[in-house]
Amino acid sequence: MSRESDALAEVLAAPDDDVARMAYADLLVSKGDPRGELIRTQCALANGDVEFLEKKELRDRAAELLRLHERAWRAAAGLTDSLEIEWRRGFIDTVSCTGEQFAGELGEKLFAIEPVRHAKLRVNSTRVAKKVANAAYVGRLSALTLFGALDSDGISALLEAPLEALRGLNVGAMIDEDSLPILLRCSGLSGLERLSLSGSNIEGVFETALDDCALLSLQTLFAARCGLLDDDLVALADSPLLSQLVTLCITNNEYGVVGLRALANSANSATLQSVEIDQCDEASMEAWVSGTGLASLRRALIAGYEWKLPKPLRERLKKRFGKSLRWR
Repeated sequence: MSRESDALAEVLAAPDDDVARMAYADLLVSKGDPRGELIRTQCALANGDVEFLEKKELRDRAAELLRLHERAWRAAAGLTDSLEIEWRRGFIDTVSCTGEQFAGELGEKLFAIEPVRHAKLRVNSTRVAKKVANAAYVGRLSALTLFGALDSDGISALLEAPLEALRGLNVGAMIDEDSLPILLRCSGLSGLERLSLSGSNIEGVFETALDDCALLSLQTLFAARCGLLDDDLVALADSPLLSQLVTLCITNNEYGVVGLRALANSANSATLQSVEIDQCDEASMEAWVSGTGLASLRRALIAGYEWKLPKPLRERLKKRFGKSLRWR
């Protein structure tokens, strides 16, 4: 192999290592390849150690390099102009495509030369889910976003993939009462840190689905528009899973004062730093401000109108939560 091929192999083997990327960039710059400059420019932006004016210059230069050369770089990776991608640190970081494309020739060619970390896939059948799970490079993903429609068999098939490197998973509206326990008990997701269930129909399922949860590294849970009831929040409040969470979003659900009271009083809520809720009637806010938990809360975003609450209650909320309290 050439020095350039060896250097690219180092990037693919250690996609989070900017040292490998910069070594590859140096080789490309030495031969006049503008891709090297893109890597240097976007790595500098990603590191964040630049002043405002320099950051603007770097962004403008990266945009200019992509305007001039992106079509050729896409072609080298086997991608059409219309396929949605995102560039980060000089390489294609995110790709949006169908499950068939991901598991087929397109995915094979792309992953051979690009350290893709995030895939946004449309998967509509168990057959395609199995193909995705069997793709040799699926284990390189750190984030996965799913669209389409999969039943519990499809979810099970997908979770057969080697997903130990996965840190973020967005399953959109795919999850239901049958597939939620399968997802939460998947030992292959023990490294998962961020999970979005928003839009899934999981009303009344938490009480049983949270038993034996295997997501031991989960810190962020988005469960908006899931139909969550009081019983679901009570189950979450009693679950060891809550004691891991730092961020929780449960807006646009069906719970009320009983669920909020359970959450606000849970001994498991001590790690929560950011919470988003949308029940701001007087009874719910009374339960929220009177709770004995939420000791580490730094941000509470509440959907509703603060001015509709009695002034003494507003004052108590401000005294209890201070600047962490936000209204929208």
